Amino acid sequence: MHPLKTAGSAAVVAAALCLLAFPGPAAAYFTDDSLVRVVYDSRGSGEVATDLGQVRDLVSQVNLRVGYGPDAFSLEMFDHPGYGQASWADLRVGYLAGGLAADGIWLPGFGGRLETSQVGDVQREMGTVLDFYAQFGTATVGPGGSSSHSFAYLLSSVSGQVSLQSLQNRGYVDQYLFYWSAAEAGEGVQVAVLRTMADGSTIINPVPVPASGLLLLGSSLGLGGIRARRRQA
Repeated sequence: MHPLKTAGSAAVVAAALCLLAFPGPAAAYFTDDSLVRVVYDSRGSGEVATDLGQVRDLVSQVNLRVGYGPDAFSLEMFDHPGYGQASWADLRVGYLAGGLAADGIWLPGFGGRLETSQVGDVQREMGTVLDFYAQFGTATVGPGGSSSHSFAYLLSSVSGQVSLQSLQNRGYVDQYLFYWSAAEAGEGVQVAVLRTMADGSTIINPVPVPASGLLLLGSSLGLGGIRARRRQA
C-alpha cells in the first residue's frame, strides 16, 4: 500500500524526483489489479492516491481496514498557499481497479450496463493513468486534479466519485464497488461496500452476489471461496 501525493509546486516535484533517483527495494505499485483510492481537491490543489492492494484479495474479506497509518490521507494534505485551508466539502473520493492486462474493471457509484467496447475504453484510460504514476515507483509527485493524466480526471469521466462533506459530522462515506467483465457486455455486478473514514482509512466489506453475478465473477474472484477472516479496524 502506498500513497501518491500531488502538488502544484515545481520545487516539490524536483525534490521528489531527486529522492527517487536513489536506488531502493523494488516494488510494484499501481498495477492493473490494484484497488486504488483517490482523494482529490475539487478546487484543484492536488490529489492523494493510494494503492490499497490486489482488488480480488481485498473484496473477499470481511471488515477489512486498509489505507491507514502512513497510507492514510488527511484534510491537511490539501491545504495550499494558493488555495487556502481545505474543508471536507472541497474533497472528493473515488476508487478504481483494472488496466489493460486486467480481466475487467472495478468502479464504484453506478451499476449500469456497459458494452464490451466501453469497458475496453475505460481500461485503456486506467492503464494510461496507472502507467504514468507507476513509473515513479513508490513515491510519486504528479499533476493536480484537473490534469488529463490524473486519477481525478479519469474518475470524473466515468463517475464513481462522491463528496467527503459528510466526514465532518457522520465520520464516513459509503460507496458500492461494481465489477464489469472485459470479455462480454453486461450490467455491473455489485461486489463490496467501500467505507471511507474520517481518519483517512478505508473499510471494505463484501456484499452477497446474485447467481447471475457469480457466473460473471467466477473466473475473476473465485467467490465460492470467500473468506470470513476479520481484520479489526
